[in-house]
Amino acid sequence: MTIKKVIDISQFNNVTDWNKVKATGYPVIIRIGYRGSKTGVITYDPKYKQYRTACEKNGIEHSFYFFPCSITKAEAEE
Repeated sequence: MTIKKVIDISQFNNVTDWNKVKATGYPVIIRIGYRGSKTGVITYDPKYKQYRTACEKNGIEHSFYFFPCSITKAEAEE
């Protein structure tokens, strides 16, 4: 098994120095959004687009994830 370190970022991180992020050599994984565990509402991360653009502009390898907290079978299937 290969273990690869990544930098996980979302609205809860305040990334201001993208050169420092790039210098780590680690790829970035950006949260696109989540489904609230209490309301079931799908919410987009307000910093997703900003962080995606910054990674693209700075040549930082990146990918995305969605954090689901389904509370019903229908939500899980959706």
